[in-house]
Amino acid sequence: MKKCLYSFLFIFCVLFSYAQKQKLPNLCNVDSLSKAYAYNQQKREIAYSLKNIGYIYNGDNNIKKSLDYYNKSLKVCEEINDKDGIANLLFNIGKIYNNQGDRKRALDYRDKSTNISAQIKKQQENANSLNKLAYGYNNKGDLKLALNNYYLSLKIFLDINDKQGIINTLNNIGTIYINHGDTKPGTVYYGLSLKLKDEVKKRALAIKEEVNNEDGISYSMNNISTIYFKQQNYRLAKLYSDSALIMAQELHYLKSICKAESLLAKIDSAMAASVFITNAEKEKLLMSAKAHHKQYLMYTDSIGKNKIQKMNEDTSAGKITASQPQQNNQETIRTTNKGNKIEILIFIIGSLLFVFVYLFIKKKRK
Repeated sequence: MKKCLYSFLFIFCVLFSYAQKQKLPNLCNVDSLSKAYAYNQQKREIAYSLKNIGYIYNGDNNIKKSLDYYNKSLKVCEEINDKDGIANLLFNIGKIYNNQGDRKRALDYRDKSTNISAQIKKQQENANSLNKLAYGYNNKGDLKLALNNYYLSLKIFLDINDKQGIINTLNNIGTIYINHGDTKPGTVYYGLSLKLKDEVKKRALAIKEEVNNEDGISYSMNNISTIYFKQQNYRLAKLYSDSALIMAQELHYLKSICKAESLLAKIDSAMAASVFITNAEKEKLLMSAKAHHKQYLMYTDSIGKNKIQKMNEDTSAGKITASQPQQNNQETIRTTNKGNKIEILIFIIGSLLFVFVYLFIKKKRK
């Protein structure tokens, strides 16, 4: 009987140990998820920059160009199904038509925007409910169901581009894996969460800089060009960099000129490396790259000289400011010394006069 009991306990321990060591299922391919998100994020960057250009033109009362860039941005958002971006752009376009007195079209755009915003809100509520379910299952120890609900929640957050929801869910999934001992997938999910947090901060600063920057349009166009260059879409990258360069040159914005020249040098060099062009085209592109690089160095040098000149002017101004108190102090000392000398002279004369009067009165009494 004891042998049977020991055997049973031994088998139970083995099975329990095996169950504990079993890895949790990875219900989605992390690499494909990361790549898909990165691709969509690049598209969103383009859409944001196009929208900002539209916003700047709207501020300058250039309605035609503003609508043109808003619609370009809308097209990119629709391509990646960025519902939040679509709703925002539809609202902005509706606002322009409303200001122009076209009430019917304005209402049409605003209705579309409102409907999409309502869909987003409903999806957010669903995703949050799934997150709560996952949390409950995790507390009960049913990790598979917890993960399943977290993944469903993550999919919705990705669809509506709810960055905070994505960050929190990735973090929750990572925590389950780490606590279970599956450090590899856990670390990956944590990494994605931290990366997205960093991107959100950077994007917030970039948007602020694009909108507040006096050369915001050329700045945005250079940003779009950089993204297309990374995607190896050199034709579009060149188109936007050329536009940024022309605009920056017209307004004499050295930093934007510098960036555009640098980008164009890289784009032409990359295009020259293509096997699908003739030797004559390759030579032309390499010459163009060399010329743009030369211009980039020239403008970089010019910016450097301007900085040095400004520093020298600031230093000179500082010296003048610093010397003024010293001059004032010297004048104050001279005035004080002069006053002291007069006071001493008056005191001596007064003393002598007092002695003289005293002696005269004493002599008279005798």
